[in-house]
Amino acid sequence: MQMQSGLARSVVRFAAFAIVVLIALFLRYPSQFLDPSIGTESLTFHVRQFAEDGFASLLYPVNGYLITVSRLFDVLALAISPYAAPLFASAFANAYTVLILFAVWRAPTRLRSPLLCALAPLFIPIQPEPFAVSLYSFWWSAVGLALTLFWVAGRSRTWDIAAIVLAVTGALSSPMGIVYGPLFMARWLRDRTQFNFALMVAVAAPSIIQLAIILATDGAATHPGRTFPVTGIIRETLGYFVPVLAPFSPRADLAYTVIGFLFGSALVAAAAAQTKRFDFFFWILVLLVAGAAAAYLMRIGTDVAHPLLSGGRYFMLPFIFLSWLVLYLIAEMPGWLRAGSIAAIAFSWVLATPYTMWRTHDPLPWASHIRLCKEHGDVQIVGQFFGNADAVWRTSVTQAGCRFMVGLNPLNRLIEPYVPELFAARTAPYEGGQLSSALVIAAHGWSPDGFYSMDVVASLPDDIRAFGSHVGGDAATGDLVLEFGHEPGEPTVFLMLVGPGEREALLELEYPDGSVRTMTPASRVPGWIKLEIFSHQTGVHRLTVRDIGSGWGEWAALAFASPERRGTN
Repeated sequence: MQMQSGLARSVVRFAAFAIVVLIALFLRYPSQFLDPSIGTESLTFHVRQFAEDGFASLLYPVNGYLITVSRLFDVLALAISPYAAPLFASAFANAYTVLILFAVWRAPTRLRSPLLCALAPLFIPIQPEPFAVSLYSFWWSAVGLALTLFWVAGRSRTWDIAAIVLAVTGALSSPMGIVYGPLFMARWLRDRTQFNFALMVAVAAPSIIQLAIILATDGAATHPGRTFPVTGIIRETLGYFVPVLAPFSPRADLAYTVIGFLFGSALVAAAAAQTKRFDFFFWILVLLVAGAAAAYLMRIGTDVAHPLLSGGRYFMLPFIFLSWLVLYLIAEMPGWLRAGSIAAIAFSWVLATPYTMWRTHDPLPWASHIRLCKEHGDVQIVGQFFGNADAVWRTSVTQAGCRFMVGLNPLNRLIEPYVPELFAARTAPYEGGQLSSALVIAAHGWSPDGFYSMDVVASLPDDIRAFGSHVGGDAATGDLVLEFGHEPGEPTVFLMLVGPGEREALLELEYPDGSVRTMTPASRVPGWIKLEIFSHQTGVHRLTVRDIGSGWGEWAALAFASPERRGTN
């Protein structure tokens, strides 16, 4: 009876903690709960490589090292259903974060104030990008890896097994096992226990694999022109931890350097007041902070990333371990001083909430791209980059790859009819061949002479019409409206040309039934490319090409066969 009561309390405790963590994650990145997404390297490596090589891709590195946990979550999500992969990947990432932080709280460790140590990572003053995103789960695996340095063995066989699992997965999913390997050796040399030896081996073996991969690839690549000024190091590792000023405040760099110096001095003073209480684990925390900071500084240097503006993920580990160090030091302070210290840091974090909370992103038709790829052939699937629909991350996936992913689970056939049909278009290099005919209905800001150079028109066959939006220069915008006939089964083929600017042309297709779909094709490449349009409907379609860019190099062009020369398509 007592055992059942204890189990019930444990379940309630875990459920309550999980709810708190999930609420915090939602507040940091609500769009990832309301409209889950996959983007950046998850697209380039995890999705594309799984489509090409299947489950063997679990062994592939990303940017020069293994991030096993992150890739596993994405692969499992794609295997369950590529249509709902963003939802499952985000769910796996959130569940993993809950488990890691629950271990920080309840595992038998030498950390002081373990509940605060578990909650602090949810509120550190950085951009929300590492939260609720499967790609960045490997950062959380490094937290689990570091936690095992403080483990107290023998309290529970279950917890001891959990420590080994955390160590192995952390070292297989992050290069931080290489950085912290000497600390695990020091822990074993200090205690000489069987458990600490097993822990050291559990970290060393995967770390050797990681090191071999890094040396054999570009895993050790660094940011060009990186610098290491002392003021920059103080500002980024200590000053930004106490964000009392907005990042765009006058002389913010100088102010945060001073704040970093004062905060560092306060830490030294707090440590000096506890000289007799210094222990091995205090120095482990100091080295965790130093190692995490050194790892990102060696990678990109100073003044490249900013925790509140860009690249906040690089500050995640240093700030988490720094929060543990602060809690370790103030645990021995008088009650009023401890409460005041926590309140002061928490207040500075609250001031940064405009930059650390409520991240959003524009919705993207992920499932529709998967359906388009499966039904119509090789396409570029889009994912999140900066959160804007006009600045997306793309990767090419073959029709065979999409059919492989969809075919893994028979239930996908039940989901597919409910996936909205996307504007079915794809782009490919133009290597000659007949174009479809179209009738120009309207040309606002477009003309047959609207080109930055008429040489591109001279390269086309004589019976091809071409319109460009370079009428008033790069800054000019406008719409070209065409009508064309279409029969299902064969694509309508036009040529497209887009300038080298940052934006792309926007295509809007009105179907015979009156429905409208839009897309931005991946067309920013040199020379004319082939634009193939597919549709399940028969009849006259209306295509509107919008030049939406008003900056340098932002113009567009379209070429097609004249109706009087080729007839209707």
